Amino acid sequence: MQLFYTTNNGPELAIFEGEECLHLSKSLRKKSGESIDWTDGMGNLYTGEIITIERHQIRVKIQNIEERSRGRDYNLTLLVAPTKQADRIEWMLEKAIEIGLDVFVPIICGHSEQIRMKTDRLERIAISAMKQSQQFHLPVIRALTPFQSYLDHPIEGQGFIAHCAKKGMPKLPSLIKPVGNITVCIGPEGDFSSIEISTALNAGYQEISLGNTRLRTETAGLIACAQIQAKSLET
Repeated sequence: MQLFYTTNNGPELAIFEGEECLHLSKSLRKKSGESIDWTDGMGNLYTGEIITIERHQIRVKIQNIEERSRGRDYNLTLLVAPTKQADRIEWMLEKAIEIGLDVFVPIICGHSEQIRMKTDRLERIAISAMKQSQQFHLPVIRALTPFQSYLDHPIEGQGFIAHCAKKGMPKLPSLIKPVGNITVCIGPEGDFSSIEISTALNAGYQEISLGNTRLRTETAGLIACAQIQAKSLET
């Protein structure tokens, strides 16, 4: 199944514009009368027949709607301090969504070297990754947020902060319960500061290790997603 995306869905018709319109008409050369599948990013799978193809708009008659579940019992929020090279975080986001991610929050920390992030570009990457992995829930991409400000909000569910400030911390798989809301915090290339770690612990987060080696920021984010997914498959 090739999956497309639009939120412009009415009772009977769906409308595709912008990049999706160009992809359908120019790249794939779809014709009127052909059937396509798409999602609204809110858990629904649509099937319909192309009615009209215009330069900037494609209209599709909705024939069927199915509600699809996430296929897992947890909702994962990943907080990550962006790296100097934006493409490394973009790559991580794409792969994290394929594994299973619900909310992505880029954070600014005391040791951050990158304090800018193009949210609109991350949203496009999220849409592409959702379609490629044939999922039906579009992850939420938050704006760049100071880490200390995020910690002011009450934690929902399980919260973890991964850092390298000390040895002997428990591994994530030994603590995680792959149900409900889970939040994992990944620091910048210079790691979280001692104040940030202390604040997170006071806010109810648990400190964790993601392995026996020092990981790059983007690698740590993926390892966290993979370990949580693997734990969920055990149950």
